Amino acid sequence: MRRSTIIALGASAGMAALLSACGGDPILRHPSAFGTECQALIEARGLDSHAGYDAPPPVTCIPVYFATSRAIENISGDDGVLGAADAYRDAIGPLSYGVADVWLPGYVETREGVRERRSGHRPIAEGEAPGVDREPYFIFVTRIQATEEADFFRRAGAETERRDDAVMLFVHGYNVPFESALLSAAQVNHDLRIETGIDPGAPLAFIWPSQARLLGYFEDERNAEASEPLLRAYLDRVICELHPRQLNLIVHSMGNRVVAGALDGLIPSCPTDEITVRIVMAAADMDVATFERLADEFARLDADVTVYASGRDVALWASNLIHLRGRVGQVIFDRPVVRDAREVSPESTSVIDATLVSTTLDVLGHGYYSNDASILGDMGCAIEGLPPEDRHLVQASLRSRLAEVWYLISPDSQPDQLFCNPRRVTLPAAPGEVGAPPPPPPPPPPPPPPPPPPPPPPPAWQAREYTVIFDWDRYDLTPQAEEIVRQAAAHARAGGATRIRVVGHADTSGSAAYNLRLSQRRAAAVRDALILQGLNGASISTEGRGESDLARPTADGVREPLNRRATIDINR
Repeated sequence: MRRSTIIALGASAGMAALLSACGGDPILRHPSAFGTECQALIEARGLDSHAGYDAPPPVTCIPVYFATSRAIENISGDDGVLGAADAYRDAIGPLSYGVADVWLPGYVETREGVRERRSGHRPIAEGEAPGVDREPYFIFVTRIQATEEADFFRRAGAETERRDDAVMLFVHGYNVPFESALLSAAQVNHDLRIETGIDPGAPLAFIWPSQARLLGYFEDERNAEASEPLLRAYLDRVICELHPRQLNLIVHSMGNRVVAGALDGLIPSCPTDEITVRIVMAAADMDVATFERLADEFARLDADVTVYASGRDVALWASNLIHLRGRVGQVIFDRPVVRDAREVSPESTSVIDATLVSTTLDVLGHGYYSNDASILGDMGCAIEGLPPEDRHLVQASLRSRLAEVWYLISPDSQPDQLFCNPRRVTLPAAPGEVGAPPPPPPPPPPPPPPPPPPPPPPPAWQAREYTVIFDWDRYDLTPQAEEIVRQAAAHARAGGATRIRVVGHADTSGSAAYNLRLSQRRAAAVRDALILQGLNGASISTEGRGESDLARPTADGVREPLNRRATIDINR
């Protein structure tokens, strides 16, 4: 084991001991009524009324529409409502769907008494469960309901339409329990809306199998990578089933790696209208090289990207030690690490240094993106599409390969200056100048240049053949083979192919009868992989030719890699 890994594990073990001394186990499910629909529960308890309170209401119910790559078990009841505590396991499973109800308090308990919950505050009950009279002061999941895909998109579609055809898709990071991801998605969605008046859209989430423990980092890395194709499939269905006008991706920590892999090669399987894509990368646990590889995907999606980084993020310092590389979410020596990225457009990628306002109240300083009202306010501005120079940020200059400037959120801003107003065209008056007359209007802009000539038509779709290579005496797909299958499936979807023929082959090592069976299995394995990529199995035919059709002729008994193959012929 590398010395840096030992150091990081030692640091994580120390932090784990510190966390365990800070309080009891968190209570994330409603302690007295889990399994109950949230709105019905607050009505039964009289918490749906404002009587005796100023706004907000005592409890707000927020549905979170989630897809997950976690293996699932122990569902009780015909309606899919979960009963067992371990229904969603910390292991990879097929993509599944569900809806969760989150109970979000409007007020919290403090030493001075009850006060209104501030944006960014996520009050978690710990240790002994609170009594029924104190439950309204904490955030809980009241119900988790597994659904079929069609029912999921019917319900999520109704919410998307209600939210002006916008979608907020939240992807969590490392060391996050299943229910905690649901709570984060609900709280961020609600607080963005309340803090800025900007609606981020229907609250969707993608939940991958984090081990939910500090020392589970390496297993989280493996599960994050394995979840990439499942998130890609989920994004495809979100685009094709919900038809959003705007897609807002809010991504935290290691979840940025899952999103990076999912966006790589994402080609919707349906015709799409123009979609506004905004991506918020908070405390991103990825290296600069991975970020650079995303440049083409950002450009293809015409995405506006906002990166939030901090110099106080202890979790990313540990990751830095493990990988011996700076992380995109880090600020080192007062400079964001992501400044070193090349091939990334500064017009579409904004870098925000949140060190001055990020908090270490969560010990690791890793969750600042959602527990600071000023960062939530700026995040809402980014989702609205305001460029950094039109927001309440402090400009920092350094000539670099990403941009000549980045921006800081300053704690010196007044509370009413922290949040954007989409209709504002200039910064407000400085302190001491309140009431100063507005500046004169700018001169009229010059006439626009003539429109560019239309782009050339795309090349006509053509039939194509792909070749998958197998290891000797094997019919399971290697990672390289899986990538070829993905490319073939994408080409088939793009052209609406209806005739796909898979032919398996073998080299001359082994008997002819054995090689015939092996080639048939290879063809079947490729067919199954194409179906997993979303192709219709009825359009795929298979054949095994054994050693009768060699790509490279050899004598009998020769192991030749080019002959251990399956071809994929794609035609309309």
